Amino acid sequence: MHNADGGGSALISHDPEGHENVSRDFAAVGIGSILAALLGGFAVDSSPPRTAIVYESGGRSQLAGLLAIALVAAMRVGAAGAFAVLPVAALSGVLVFIGMRIFRVSTMREIYRRGGYEILLVAASAALVVFLPIQTA
Repeated sequence: MHNADGGGSALISHDPEGHENVSRDFAAVGIGSILAALLGGFAVDSSPPRTAIVYESGGRSQLAGLLAIALVAAMRVGAAGAFAVLPVAALSGVLVFIGMRIFRVSTMREIYRRGGYEILLVAASAALVVFLPIQTA
């Protein structure tokens, strides 16, 4: 089985006020999913947290996103052995930090105010993240 990460979506653009242009993210995830299906793989998307980290670190250009992808690939290849002995608690701490950065109560309230069933998707996604074991992710 192969994994296809929507790595191109690390290039999300932001306007001067910091709002994300998620259309590019969705396009990259779609392309990654199509490629994964054609190659008999499984599509995954780690770009929203990676994009948030790049943006919070001061990266504003496509080059910053590409550099982040290159660093992740280098770490995956070069430090795989080190990650094998990294405690699950340390990984959990990283995930909690990322979750706190992307958990936006104001956005959830806005989705709820607009009505419809979208808030149920938000609630189901949040519940799965909270209740599934970390290894499932």
